[in-house]
Amino acid sequence: MNRINKRYFKYNGIHHYTENNFQPYEGTSMGYSLSPFIANLFMSKFETEVRDKFEYFPRVWFRYVDDIFAVFDIKAISLDNFVAKLNNRFPTIKCTYEVEHNEQLPFLDVLIIRKSENKLEFDVYRKETATIRYIPQRYIFCKTCHLIWVSI
Repeated sequence: MNRINKRYFKYNGIHHYTENNFQPYEGTSMGYSLSPFIANLFMSKFETEVRDKFEYFPRVWFRYVDDIFAVFDIKAISLDNFVAKLNNRFPTIKCTYEVEHNEQLPFLDVLIIRKSENKLEFDVYRKETATIRYIPQRYIFCKTCHLIWVSI
């Protein structure tokens, strides 16, 4: 067995490891060029079905890829029931939710802070595991790269 066969690699959405071919049984492969497009098509269909077929839809609904920010009137609906209906719609999709704590809710890299009933403030959100490390400029060895770096 040659060296390339001992390594994991992916070609045309098919996972290869040693001499066996593994093909994903649902969805698309990460890194496959059409994966984001197909995921966006699916999520658009998912949103349309939720909007058209559910008796309740949130007052605010923003989606970025597969992350959704929604504002619910919790007097009108139970969040557990709404999420259970979402999860029953497509068995391979499992939705979860987070509720604001101390009038704050992290969404992606943004911390959303509720100041009053109609006012929100935003701040940068970093997870506790974030290291925030950068490569110091002195470690850039390529002179061309260094000049490009400085010119920006």
